[in-house]
Formats: sequence, structure tokens, C-alpha cells
Amino acid sequence: MLADVKTLLWLQGRLVRSMFRSRRLHVWAQLGRALLMLLLLAMTLPLFFGMGLALGWGVTRLSPDGALELLLIVNSAMLFFWLLLPASYNSEIMERFELSRLFVHPVRFPSLVTGSIVVSLLSYTGLWSLLILLGEIAGLAWHKPLALPLILVGAVPTFAILVLGGRLMDDLLDLVADDRRLRGLLLFLTSMPLMLIIFGNYYIQVLVTNPDTLLRVLEPWVGDMPSVEGLAVSQAIDLILTHLRPSRLLLWLPPGWGTAAMAAPVTGQWATGLGFLVLSLAFSGLLLWIHAAVTRRMMQGAALRIGTERVRSRRWRRQMPGPAAFWALWSKDWYYLRRSPITPRALLSTPIIAVAFGFGLWQMSSILPPESPLRAAIPLVAGALVLVSANLGTSTLAADYLGTIDREGLAGLLLTPVDRRLVLLSSTSVTLLLGMAQSLVLLVAVAIFTGSWIVLPWGLYFALCLHFGTMPLYHLSSILAPYRAPLQAWGGKGGNLGVFIAWTVGTPPIVALFVLPALLWPPAQIVTLPLAAVYAFGLYALTLKPIATLMDRRTHQILEAVTEES
Repeated sequence: MLADVKTLLWLQGRLVRSMFRSRRLHVWAQLGRALLMLLLLAMTLPLFFGMGLALGWGVTRLSPDGALELLLIVNSAMLFFWLLLPASYNSEIMERFELSRLFVHPVRFPSLVTGSIVVSLLSYTGLWSLLILLGEIAGLAWHKPLALPLILVGAVPTFAILVLGGRLMDDLLDLVADDRRLRGLLLFLTSMPLMLIIFGNYYIQVLVTNPDTLLRVLEPWVGDMPSVEGLAVSQAIDLILTHLRPSRLLLWLPPGWGTAAMAAPVTGQWATGLGFLVLSLAFSGLLLWIHAAVTRRMMQGAALRIGTERVRSRRWRRQMPGPAAFWALWSKDWYYLRRSPITPRALLSTPIIAVAFGFGLWQMSSILPPESPLRAAIPLVAGALVLVSANLGTSTLAADYLGTIDREGLAGLLLTPVDRRLVLLSSTSVTLLLGMAQSLVLLVAVAIFTGSWIVLPWGLYFALCLHFGTMPLYHLSSILAPYRAPLQAWGGKGGNLGVFIAWTVGTPPIVALFVLPALLWPPAQIVTLPLAAVYAFGLYALTLKPIATLMDRRTHQILEAVTEES
């Protein structure tokens, strides 16, 4: 078994090194990625080492009961991040260890189970979890050195629950790997909690910077707690933790059992610590048994899929106005756009950016006086910001349309005599439909939040002008700097600077014609709003034929870039 485990570790190292030997990357790009990875490790590992030291020092400053409450929160949060591992694999810091790749090789079943756990232990998440756990051990041992043996023994099932919990999420990802819809659903569900953390981060900052507000929020939970005025920071935190008592809830969770096995002896509850130690060891064994059972089933070919049956139905088809070739291209583009996994990723990034902008406006509205003209323009500015965010999210689709959406049948399309203007018009209309639907949802949210419904028609008109005003540059980016976007990752390995340049250059003129009059002199919008439409639609109409000609001339370069495999 030891030889098999060494082979698995060697294979993991080969997979990591293979990330830097892509045939598509120039030697300087490979060197840059390697240096970036080393820099990231050099920055983050000392950071987590410092977090472990800070946590250990913080535990020494608290009472034993306060230390127990704090460590319950920390270890429950660590399990939360271990369960979100599938959402972090797109960072490509390390190649994911996939058991399904090893089933075709003569590796014994016990070695597969053991090797997968060892790889999880040595993963990036495993390393920083171990550093934080060492800080907990040092802090608890400072309170009661005689309890160190039981603290060390209790740390074993605590770490095992974290690692095996993350390993089971890996198993679930392997089970759904062959089904694109289930895999996308799993990645979406594991990404949602991260989005909630991002959304709530700004509001947590407000609570932390306003202690009175924080105490009012915690008042129903802490009861009749003495005042924290005049206390040191550590004493105030200890007082809040001991009165808040998160252990009332967190002791029901598996990481709370191992934490209690470590910290209960420090509080003098030796029997309770032994009981939780037995419980945590039993649960660790259960997780190991489940992981082994799932691995055995996967070796036998088990997989989770969504069963579908295609039903052919006769639909009433009406003759659409315009060239038939355009509608054939449009239906093809819509089909690819709807089924591409990159589409939901682009849509998912928009609310994150919009909330970041929205929080700044919320703070600005609380500072400005009610009679300020800038305060009256905040709903329109908020609508413009979320729409610019939506345009940035969909720019990854529009500015590399040929390598993201229309790439599977691109060779056959570009080798036909179809008018290239129809190809560009089809991509423009498909992304317009997607962008306007997204804009409508965001504008309704802004209107409800601000109470100003004038932002709805104003914002839809802004989104329409913004789309046509930026599409010529997006077309140029997809023609001059195309690349084959990877479907299994959130971003391109080489990236595309043209996407960002096109968005940066294309949005300011439209934003200036809409936002500046709303802020400085609202009556000027009578002139600037029609002028924005003339600019956007005129620019698109004037550049359509030259861009189509350029696309026809660069047919072979586009095909070479888009059809080239990593």
C-alpha cells in the first residue's frame, strides 16, 4: 500500500507540473504562471501561519469558557470552507485529484482510499487548516498544560472530520462529473455561500466599526450582559462570547464534537471531553466508511445523472421577417449560448460587482443631506452602475464570442459564403436579449430598493445604448484577439486583455451622456439622451461593414486560435 500511495503522490506532482507545460502558452507565459503560483504560496502560507499564531495568542487572552466558544466558531467555519471545495477548483492553483482517472490503472482499492485522503491532507486547504489547528492546540495548552495529551488526541478527529468532509465533496463532484447539468448545479450551489459572504462583508464592516449597532443586533442573544465600557478588547470579546454562547448551536455539529474534546478538559470537564472524543472518533470512522463505499461504487461505474428524454413535437412556425440565414444563425447562437456553462458564470459575476457598487452608494446616500441634488440622482446612478456591471459580466461572452459561444461549428461557418454582417448581427442580437433580461431584473431590484421607478425605463434605455455602443469594440476584440475559452474553468488560462480594453474604452462615452447630466444639470438630458442613441446606433451601423470585412480577412487566424486545443 505504501508504494501505491507514493505513486499517487508522484502522480499529483506530475499533474501540477503539467499545468505549466501547455502547448498554447509561450515559455515566458509558463514562467509567469509558475512565478505567480510561487508568489501566491509565499504570500498566503505565511498569512495563515500568522493567523494560527494570532488565534493561539487570542485563545490565551480569553478565559477557558471563552476559548471554547471561539474555537467552536473557528472550526465550524473551517468545515464550511472545506465543504465549498468544488467552488475553489477553478483557481487552478493545483490540479484537482480525480479518483475516476485512476480506476483504469492497477491500483488497489485500499490504496485509492488512503491515497485520496493523504492528497487531501497535503492540499492547500489542508495546509492552512493544519496551521490554524496548531495555533488552537498551543493556545489551549497554555491554559492547562496537563491537558495537552487529550488536546492532541482531540485534534486528530477534528482534523479528520474536516479532511473527510472535503473528501466527500470531492467524491460528489466525481459522481456528477459526466453530467454537465448536475456538475454546473453543484458548482453553483457551492458558490452561492461564497457570494453571500461577499454580500455580507460590507455590512459586517459597518457593524464592527459601530460597536453600539453590533450590541443592539446581539441583544436578543446575549440577554442581560454587563456593559463592556472600560474593558480591554480581549475582556470585551470574552464577555460577549460567554454570554452569546454559540456552543448552544455549534455543539450539535460534527466539528463541535472534536473541538469540545480538545477544549472541555481545559475548562475542567474531563468526562465531557472524553465523551466528545469518543463521539468524534466514531463520526470520523463513519465518514471514512462512507468515502470508501462511494469510492467502491465509482469503481463499479456508478454515476449521478439527470435522465432526459427528448420529445419531438410539431410546432407552428411562422415566417420571420428578414433574411432566413440570419434567423438560422440566431437560433444556432441562442442554442449554444443557452447550453454553454460559461453563460451562467458570466451572469453570476454581475450581482457581486453590482452589490459592491451598491454598498458605496448606500453609504453615500446616508452621508448626503436630503435636499442635496446628488442625493436625488442616486437612483439613476445606482441603475447605471449595476448596468455597467452587467455589461462587464456579459463582455466575457461578447468580446470573445467566436471562442466562447460560436466555436464548435465555427470552421464550417467561416468557410461558407454567408454574409459576415449577418454573423455579427446574430451575435449582437443574442447577447442583447441576454443583457436586457439581466438588466430588467437588476433594475427592478434597484427600483424596489430606492423607491424610484423612473429608473426602470431610464435604465432599459441606458442598457440598450450601452450594448450597441460597446459591441463594435467587442467585435474587434473577438476578431483581433480570439482565444478558446475553457469550459471547465471560470477564466481563460492565458486570459484576454482585449476584453477588458474593449469594455474600458467603450463604456465611458455612454456613461458620460447619461450620468453626468443626471448629476450636474438634469434638464440637459433632453439633449444628451437622444444624442446617446445617435452615438450608439450610428457607431454600430458605420462600423458593421468594415468589421465584417476584417473578419473575412482574418478567417484563418481566427480558426487557428479558436480550434487550437490546450
